Amino acid sequence: MTRLAQALHIGLSEPNQNHMSNKTDPKTPAAPAAKKNKATERTLRHTFDVPEKIELGGKLASILSEMAQIDADLDRIKSEFKGKTAAAEAQLNSVRDKINSGYELRLTKCEVVLDKPKAGMAQVIRLDTGDVVEEREMTEQEKQAELDIELNPTEGGKVLEKDGKITGGKAAGGK
Repeated sequence: MTRLAQALHIGLSEPNQNHMSNKTDPKTPAAPAAKKNKATERTLRHTFDVPEKIELGGKLASILSEMAQIDADLDRIKSEFKGKTAAAEAQLNSVRDKINSGYELRLTKCEVVLDKPKAGMAQVIRLDTGDVVEEREMTEQEKQAELDIELNPTEGGKVLEKDGKITGGKAAGGK
C-alpha cells in the first residue's frame, strides 16, 4: 500500500490496541499527513489522427495560397519601384550631365538667310539670340527663285499675287 492509502486505511480502520498504543507511544513516529494531488501541464508528444491531419492539410493549403499572393504582391511592388527607381535615375543622370557639360540641346527656332554673308551662301541664325549657328553653301533648291503666289478661292480658281494682280489661271492664259 502507498503511504496515502496506508494513512487513509489507518484512519478508517477500527481502532485497535496496536494502533492506539502507537499513537500514544512517544517512541513510535506519527503517520505522515495526507498529501494533496495537484494539477500540472507538460508539453508532450501528440500523434495526429486522420481528421487532424486533414484539418492541418487544409490550413497548409490556405497558408501556401496566401504566401503565393504575398509573393505576387511583392513582385508587383518591386516592379513598380524598379520603374520608379529607373525614372529617378534617368532624371538624375540628365541633370548631372547638364551640370557637368554646362548646356543642353533644345529645339530652337532659327531662320535661314540666303546669299549672306555673300552670294551663294546661307546663314542659319538663332531667332532667340541672333547668333549665327551655321554658314554653308546654298542648296540647289535654295538657289531657285520662289514665286510668292497663292490660290484665291474667292476669285474662281484664279492665281493671284499677294498684291492682288492676276498672274495665271483663266485671265492670264485665256479660256
